[in-house]
Amino acid sequence: SDRLVTDRREIARHYASGWLWLDLLAAIPVDFVLWLVVERDTRISALVASVSVLRLIRLLRLVKLVRLLKLVSVFQHLEALMSLNAGMLSVVQIVLAILLLAHLVACAWWATGTHLEYDRPAGWLVSWGFTDASELDALSTSQKYLYSLYWSLTTLSTVGYGDITPTTDVEVGFACFGMLFGATAFAYL
Repeated sequence: SDRLVTDRREIARHYASGWLWLDLLAAIPVDFVLWLVVERDTRISALVASVSVLRLIRLLRLVKLVRLLKLVSVFQHLEALMSLNAGMLSVVQIVLAILLLAHLVACAWWATGTHLEYDRPAGWLVSWGFTDASELDALSTSQKYLYSLYWSLTTLSTVGYGDITPTTDVEVGFACFGMLFGATAFAYL
């Protein structure tokens, strides 16, 4: 409806009848609960190792992605509320989609580089001079994210300056995926 609701009880009732249960399910720390259960009972660890249980656990993690559907309704509400120009709203949505995509790829790129072989970094981090795990720990989180985001944006936009390059098979495969994904995403957007 088009009325402003300020009563907290009515807001809580409306939330409880809709997104509350999905949000509660998505907020469960599945990995932590699984770790607690497996650590306490070795019989359960054999059950968890089965493929069907692992698939179910991964499916529960996807519930968190459903929460992104809220963004669509938020954008629709903002557009109606503020009488935003449709062209400007489209530009904002595209920029936000690109930033989200670049963020996700940057996180995955960092994960490929932090793979340790024989307790030593391997791949693109070694080519940047990080030869010891303690050197990686010395980097601030913002520096780690900045390097990865830089690679992500240059790869997704197909510019690829070449200063951060994949060196392992996993990184080359991921870079190929990133270039294809970026070209497809930019062609679509």
